[in-house]
Amino acid sequence: MPATSRELTAAALRFEHPSRPPRDLWTLPWSEQHQRAALAQVRRDYPEDICRAPDPFTSDRYRKGDPYVVGQ
Repeated sequence: MPATSRELTAAALRFEHPSRPPRDLWTLPWSEQHQRAALAQVRRDYPEDICRAPDPFTSDRYRKGDPYVVGQ
């Protein structure tokens, strides 16, 4: 029986050599804008095992600028 995402991730963190490494796909907004169908196919074929914690700094009060362009 295949391991669950949680079991794969926990085994990897304990260096127990799981059957495969847990998957985590990091993407930039460009891929969502220009390669939406291809990205959806990759996510469908290879679902992610690791989820993200909520971002506590979602308010514009804490950040400014665009993190994906050259700036300060």
